[in-house]
Amino acid sequence: MEKMINLVLVGNHILMRAGIRSLLGAFDLIHVSGEAGYEECVVTIQTFQPDIVLLGPSWLSIILLLQIDRRYSPVLPAGLYINHRRHS
Repeated sequence: MEKMINLVLVGNHILMRAGIRSLLGAFDLIHVSGEAGYEECVVTIQTFQPDIVLLGPSWLSIILLLQIDRRYSPVLPAGLYINHRRHS
């Protein structure tokens, strides 16, 4: 049996986190163990000790990446990019 991947969602948009949580629910090996906005995310990461932290699209993600790298070296931070421009 394969190991479950524990993931924490980070971003200030609750609806975006809910949508991503719903999409990730389709994968049997991914367990969303927690989610948080940027203000409380360090405590959430400490509490759940995830394998992956999925960061929402924000400049605050860059600051958080530096904090995660220094404090939680086994955690893999992953960024999310959204292009808001319309394609013609």
